Amino acid sequence: MKRVWLLPLAAIAVLLGTVPNAWAGNGEHGRYLGLRFIGAYAEVQDSKATNFSGILQINHDEDLVAGNALILGYRWKSLPLRTEIEVGYRYRFDYDLRDVGSSIGYENNLSTVTGLFNAAYEYRNSSDFTPYFGGSIGWAQNNSNVERNNIITGDREKYQNGEHNFAWGGMTGVTWRFAKHWDIDLGYRYINLGEVDTGVSSIGTQIEAENHVSHDVLFTVNYRF
Repeated sequence: MKRVWLLPLAAIAVLLGTVPNAWAGNGEHGRYLGLRFIGAYAEVQDSKATNFSGILQINHDEDLVAGNALILGYRWKSLPLRTEIEVGYRYRFDYDLRDVGSSIGYENNLSTVTGLFNAAYEYRNSSDFTPYFGGSIGWAQNNSNVERNNIITGDREKYQNGEHNFAWGGMTGVTWRFAKHWDIDLGYRYINLGEVDTGVSSIGTQIEAENHVSHDVLFTVNYRF
Protein backbone atom coordinates (compact mmCIF):
# COMPACT_ATOMS: atom_id res chain seq x y z
CA MET A 1 0.00 0.00 0.00
CA LYS A 2 2.86 2.36 0.68
CA ARG A 3 3.79 2.33 -3.04
CA VAL A 4 0.30 2.87 -4.45
CA TRP A 5 1.12 6.59 -4.92
CA LEU A 6 3.72 5.55 -7.50
CA LEU A 7 1.00 4.32 -9.90
CA PRO A 8 -0.28 7.81 -10.88
CA LEU A 9 3.31 8.93 -11.46
CA ALA A 10 3.94 5.91 -13.66
CA ALA A 11 0.77 6.64 -15.64
CA ILE A 12 1.81 10.26 -16.16
CA ALA A 13 5.25 9.15 -17.30
CA VAL A 14 3.70 6.79 -19.85
CA LEU A 15 1.43 9.54 -21.13
CA LEU A 16 4.30 12.00 -21.46
CA GLY A 17 6.26 9.43 -23.42
CA THR A 18 3.47 8.38 -25.80
CA VAL A 19 1.11 11.30 -26.36
CA PRO A 20 3.62 13.55 -28.20
CA ASN A 21 4.27 10.71 -30.64
CA ALA A 22 0.54 10.40 -31.26
CA TRP A 23 0.34 14.13 -32.00
CA ALA A 24 3.20 13.98 -34.49
CA GLY A 25 0.99 12.76 -37.35
CA ASN A 26 -1.87 15.22 -36.78
CA GLY A 27 -1.72 18.59 -38.53
CA GLU A 28 2.00 18.14 -39.11
CA HIS A 29 1.79 19.90 -42.47
CA GLY A 30 -0.63 22.33 -44.04
CA ARG A 31 -2.39 25.52 -43.01
CA TYR A 32 -2.38 27.21 -39.63
CA LEU A 33 -3.65 30.41 -38.00
CA GLY A 34 -1.68 32.31 -35.39
CA LEU A 35 -2.04 35.16 -32.92
CA ARG A 36 1.27 36.91 -32.32
CA PHE A 37 2.27 39.12 -29.39
CA ILE A 38 5.20 41.47 -29.96
CA GLY A 39 7.42 43.03 -27.33
CA ALA A 40 10.13 45.24 -28.81
CA TYR A 41 13.01 47.57 -28.14
CA ALA A 42 12.72 50.07 -30.99
CA GLU A 43 14.82 53.00 -32.20
CA VAL A 44 14.49 55.84 -34.71
CA GLN A 45 17.85 56.55 -36.34
CA ASP A 46 19.43 59.44 -38.29
CA SER A 47 16.87 62.16 -37.59
CA LYS A 48 17.05 65.50 -39.40
CA ALA A 49 14.98 68.69 -39.29
CA THR A 50 13.86 71.19 -41.94
CA ASN A 51 13.21 74.92 -41.27
CA PHE A 52 14.30 74.82 -37.64
CA SER A 53 15.62 78.10 -36.22
CA GLY A 54 18.25 76.20 -34.27
CA ILE A 55 19.71 72.73 -33.84
CA LEU A 56 17.53 69.64 -33.61
CA GLN A 57 17.66 68.22 -30.10
CA ILE A 58 16.56 64.58 -29.74
CA ASN A 59 15.01 64.01 -26.33
CA HIS A 60 13.70 60.51 -26.91
CA ASP A 61 14.29 58.26 -29.93
CA GLU A 62 14.33 54.85 -28.21
CA ASP A 63 11.36 53.14 -26.61
CA LEU A 64 9.80 49.84 -25.54
CA VAL A 65 6.91 49.02 -27.83
CA ALA A 66 4.15 46.40 -27.85
CA GLY A 67 2.19 45.04 -30.78
CA ASN A 68 -0.06 42.28 -32.09
CA ALA A 69 -0.31 40.43 -35.37
CA LEU A 70 -2.44 37.83 -37.12
CA ILE A 71 -0.71 35.00 -38.97
CA LEU A 72 -1.93 32.89 -41.88
CA GLY A 73 0.69 30.22 -42.55
CA TYR A 74 1.47 27.04 -44.40
CA ARG A 75 3.90 24.32 -43.37
CA TRP A 76 5.25 22.48 -46.40
CA LYS A 77 5.57 18.72 -46.49
CA SER A 78 8.05 18.33 -49.35
CA LEU A 79 10.44 20.97 -47.93
CA PRO A 80 11.51 21.79 -44.33
CA LEU A 81 9.94 25.20 -44.83
CA ARG A 82 7.03 27.26 -43.62
CA THR A 83 5.65 30.46 -45.14
CA GLU A 84 3.40 33.07 -43.56
CA ILE A 85 1.42 36.21 -44.24
CA GLU A 86 1.56 38.47 -41.17
CA VAL A 87 -0.61 41.56 -40.62
CA GLY A 88 0.33 43.54 -37.51
CA TYR A 89 0.02 46.76 -35.56
CA ARG A 90 2.63 48.30 -33.26
CA TYR A 91 1.39 50.70 -30.62
CA ARG A 92 2.69 54.01 -29.33
CA PHE A 93 6.38 54.87 -29.69
CA ASP A 94 7.29 58.14 -27.92
CA TYR A 95 9.57 60.03 -30.33
CA ASP A 96 10.20 63.46 -28.78
CA LEU A 97 12.31 66.31 -30.17
CA ARG A 98 12.97 70.04 -29.72
CA ASP A 99 14.10 73.04 -31.71
CA VAL A 100 16.97 74.39 -29.58
CA GLY A 101 16.81 77.78 -31.30
CA SER A 102 13.25 78.37 -30.13
CA SER A 103 10.88 77.40 -27.34
CA ILE A 104 9.14 74.77 -29.45
CA GLY A 105 9.01 71.04 -28.74
CA TYR A 106 7.62 68.19 -30.83
CA GLU A 107 5.94 65.15 -29.28
CA ASN A 108 5.50 62.41 -31.86
CA ASN A 109 3.39 59.37 -30.99
CA LEU A 110 4.58 56.90 -33.62
CA SER A 111 2.61 53.78 -34.52
CA THR A 112 3.22 51.25 -37.29
CA VAL A 113 1.03 49.02 -39.45
CA THR A 114 2.76 46.11 -41.20
CA GLY A 115 2.00 43.56 -43.87
CA LEU A 116 4.80 40.98 -44.07
CA PHE A 117 5.68 37.78 -45.86
CA ASN A 118 7.71 35.44 -43.65
CA ALA A 119 9.68 32.36 -44.69
CA ALA A 120 11.47 30.07 -42.24
CA TYR A 121 13.67 27.01 -42.62
CA GLU A 122 12.82 24.41 -39.95
CA TYR A 123 15.13 21.85 -38.40
CA ARG A 124 12.62 19.02 -38.17
CA ASN A 125 13.36 16.22 -35.73
CA SER A 126 11.66 13.56 -33.60
CA SER A 127 10.99 15.89 -30.65
CA ASP A 128 8.16 18.38 -30.11
CA PHE A 129 10.59 21.29 -30.47
CA THR A 130 11.46 22.63 -33.94
CA PRO A 131 14.20 25.27 -34.23
CA TYR A 132 14.02 27.60 -37.22
CA PHE A 133 15.56 30.64 -38.88
CA GLY A 134 14.29 32.85 -41.66
CA GLY A 135 13.35 36.32 -42.78
CA SER A 136 10.58 38.86 -43.34
CA ILE A 137 9.90 41.26 -46.20
CA GLY A 138 6.93 43.47 -46.91
CA TRP A 139 5.28 46.82 -46.23
CA ALA A 140 5.23 49.11 -43.21
CA GLN A 141 3.43 52.39 -42.63
CA ASN A 142 4.91 54.58 -39.90
CA ASN A 143 2.18 56.92 -38.68
CA SER A 144 3.22 60.12 -36.89
CA ASN A 145 0.74 61.90 -34.61
CA VAL A 146 2.57 65.10 -33.69
CA GLU A 147 1.85 67.77 -31.10
CA ARG A 148 3.91 70.94 -31.55
CA ASN A 149 4.16 72.88 -28.28
CA ASN A 150 5.35 76.44 -27.71
CA ILE A 151 6.64 76.33 -24.15
CA ILE A 152 6.44 80.12 -23.67
CA THR A 153 3.08 80.99 -25.23
CA GLY A 154 1.37 77.66 -24.60
CA ASP A 155 0.22 77.43 -28.23
CA ARG A 156 -0.29 73.91 -29.56
CA GLU A 157 -0.75 72.41 -32.97
CA LYS A 158 -1.64 68.82 -33.78
CA TYR A 159 -0.98 67.23 -37.15
CA GLN A 160 -0.25 63.78 -38.57
CA ASN A 161 1.39 62.00 -41.45
CA GLY A 162 1.90 58.45 -42.70
CA GLU A 163 5.03 57.18 -44.46
CA HIS A 164 4.90 54.01 -46.59
CA ASN A 165 8.05 51.87 -46.58
CA PHE A 166 9.65 48.64 -47.65
CA ALA A 167 10.29 46.54 -44.52
CA TRP A 168 12.78 43.71 -44.10
CA GLY A 169 14.22 41.61 -41.30
CA GLY A 170 15.68 38.32 -40.07
CA MET A 171 14.39 36.01 -37.36
CA THR A 172 15.15 32.84 -35.40
CA GLY A 173 13.37 30.82 -32.75
CA VAL A 174 11.79 27.54 -31.75
CA THR A 175 8.31 26.07 -32.10
CA TRP A 176 6.88 23.80 -29.38
CA ARG A 177 4.15 21.37 -30.41
CA PHE A 178 2.22 20.98 -27.15
CA ALA A 179 -1.12 19.56 -28.35
CA LYS A 180 -2.74 17.85 -31.30
CA HIS A 181 -3.53 21.02 -33.25
CA TRP A 182 -1.69 23.63 -31.22
CA ASP A 183 1.84 24.95 -30.93
CA ILE A 184 3.66 27.87 -29.34
CA ASP A 185 6.35 29.82 -31.14
CA LEU A 186 8.99 31.84 -29.28
CA GLY A 187 11.35 33.86 -31.45
CA TYR A 188 13.53 36.91 -31.99
CA ARG A 189 13.41 39.22 -35.00
CA TYR A 190 15.40 42.22 -36.13
CA ILE A 191 13.33 44.34 -38.49
CA ASN A 192 13.85 47.61 -40.33
CA LEU A 193 10.50 49.40 -40.72
CA GLY A 194 11.81 52.14 -42.97
CA GLU A 195 11.63 55.91 -42.85
CA VAL A 196 9.71 58.25 -40.53
CA ASP A 197 8.24 61.59 -41.67
CA THR A 198 6.24 63.85 -39.35
CA GLY A 199 4.82 65.90 -42.22
CA VAL A 200 4.97 69.68 -42.41
CA SER A 201 3.65 71.89 -39.61
CA SER A 202 1.83 75.20 -40.09
CA ILE A 203 5.15 77.08 -39.65
CA GLY A 204 6.89 74.91 -42.25
CA THR A 205 8.94 72.68 -39.94
CA GLN A 206 9.44 68.99 -40.71
CA ILE A 207 11.29 66.11 -39.05
CA GLU A 208 12.42 63.02 -40.95
CA ALA A 209 14.42 59.92 -40.03
CA GLU A 210 16.18 57.36 -42.20
CA ASN A 211 15.40 54.20 -40.25
CA HIS A 212 12.91 52.88 -37.73
CA VAL A 213 14.44 49.62 -36.45
CA SER A 214 13.17 47.16 -33.89
CA HIS A 215 14.44 44.19 -31.89
CA ASP A 216 11.36 42.01 -31.44
CA VAL A 217 10.54 39.24 -29.01
CA LEU A 218 7.79 37.19 -30.68
CA PHE A 219 5.34 34.98 -28.81
CA THR A 220 2.83 33.23 -31.08
CA VAL A 221 0.04 30.74 -30.47
CA ASN A 222 -0.80 28.72 -33.62
CA TYR A 223 -3.74 26.50 -34.46
CA ARG A 224 -3.01 23.87 -37.12
CA PHE A 225 -5.87 22.60 -39.27
